Amino acid sequence: PLTFVFARRFYNSSSVGLLAMALLAILPGHVFYSRLGLQEACSTVLVLAGFFLYLFPRKFAWQTFAAGVVLAAAFFSNYRLIMLPLMVAVAEIWIGVVERKGIAWRKYLWFCLSFFAVVVLVGNLYQGANTSIVGAWVFHQQDMAGGMAFDGVNLLSYPYYFFRLENGIFALFLVGNIYFIVKKRWDVLLPFVLLCAQAFVFSFTSDKAARYIAVMLPFSAMSVAFLLKYLYDEFPGNFRKGFVILFALMAVFMLWKSLQLATARSDYEKAAEYLTARDPGAKFISVQDVVLDVYVGPRKQVRPVPNSFEGLVKLYTQGYRYFVLGPQAYVDLCANRFVLPLKDYIGFLDARAVPVMVFPHINDAVLERFVFEHSENLTNSIRFLADKEIRTRAALRIYDLSEVIPAMMRIVDAAKKRK
Repeated sequence: PLTFVFARRFYNSSSVGLLAMALLAILPGHVFYSRLGLQEACSTVLVLAGFFLYLFPRKFAWQTFAAGVVLAAAFFSNYRLIMLPLMVAVAEIWIGVVERKGIAWRKYLWFCLSFFAVVVLVGNLYQGANTSIVGAWVFHQQDMAGGMAFDGVNLLSYPYYFFRLENGIFALFLVGNIYFIVKKRWDVLLPFVLLCAQAFVFSFTSDKAARYIAVMLPFSAMSVAFLLKYLYDEFPGNFRKGFVILFALMAVFMLWKSLQLATARSDYEKAAEYLTARDPGAKFISVQDVVLDVYVGPRKQVRPVPNSFEGLVKLYTQGYRYFVLGPQAYVDLCANRFVLPLKDYIGFLDARAVPVMVFPHINDAVLERFVFEHSENLTNSIRFLADKEIRTRAALRIYDLSEVIPAMMRIVDAAKKRK
């Protein structure tokens, strides 16, 4: 409903509002984030509400302060949104230039004052717990981004995500907003500009996660909806028939992918049930130990992956017999994300050991999202997904360490003798 209200007000068209709302409802990314316990669903609502309050009315009013409070709440739901004042500045400058009425600096400064007042006041409760934790994490991510070599191909990450994760036809219509530049319809481009600005900013972070632009998905739906309405009204009847067919195909493909995401299930629970049925007192090691710990009884029955082979042997002597390897390993246990081989002894497990049980775990739609939610380099992520062994790497594989460790020990002993 909020998307409808925003689009109707901005484009002065109820039909665009309804179409934007319908597109957002079947947009795979929005469906994915809306059904998960992630902060993106909450922050999307708050960001859309905050921009609505700031932009309407255009004059300085009480809504300006309300926008600061609401967007500050969005920041507390997602710390990356500390950059929201920058996005509001983009909107203010764009509208001021397009409307030729000047930039409302007074309005913008009062917005910033209310935004940062809430951020500081709330952030300093409980001895400043929120401020210290978020600040430390932001600076940590800055350090990670600074230590990475710049790769120009990563600037294409977010456009590529729209084509691959959402829908190719939808992405073409989204990029088609460039048509309004040709037509010099600057007044209708603000939602598209905001989306591009956010995508550009997050193209320079250490990871280029698809979720970083989740709060802008309603603006993408609005941009596409207005272009569809504009083209339908602008061109003659024969064109409209083909246009309707193209729109129908887009909707069907989007619904299909959204259905795959909405019905997806993981196999963590099945893996835990298998292990406890095989051995009621089973103790095991897992890349996702916190998740598996939810499905087993006593604490410390599941342990995280040790950093060295010696650590693995130590846990094995303490009764940890099974090793559960899943797709998270290609994020946490590679020298570079999604670039093989895995580190140390885990590379041996991945490439040469035979699991006692394999669970399919996640479907292709979720697997794509998983990879692009952790992507640091677009090329590496695409190559990983194109690998012929990708379905094996998407699975949960369970290894019996009583079979694996002796083989590893023989390899270690042979290596020592050669030295």
